[in-house]
Amino acid sequence: MSSMQWQLVREDGVAVVELVGFLGDAAVEQFDGAVGWALTFTGEALVLDLGELQGWSSSGERAILKAAARAAEVARRFAVCGRELPASWSAPGGPLLGTEVFADVASARAALATMGPS
Repeated sequence: MSSMQWQLVREDGVAVVELVGFLGDAAVEQFDGAVGWALTFTGEALVLDLGELQGWSSSGERAILKAAARAAEVARRFAVCGRELPASWSAPGGPLLGTEVFADVASARAALATMGPS
């Protein structure tokens, strides 16, 4: 059984994958599936909301970085938001290059909604 749950919320031309729980080894496959589903079945900008996650393992962090790369491969606008995200994620040349990082989902949704479609 996975310790992470997700849901997809769509509003104002932005799809938000909301995560709850812990993104550990047992949840990585489920997480990859959630991101893949959102990228395949929505044509909207995508926000990964980590605000309710209790944390993540090293494999969970790699999965988050892989999600950003997958979004870039399909030229999808992509943002990550949440509390206490690693500072390196928003640093120039950081691992989330091309991904916007926000403190909360409202800011991320507002920024991506004003950009229009991908």
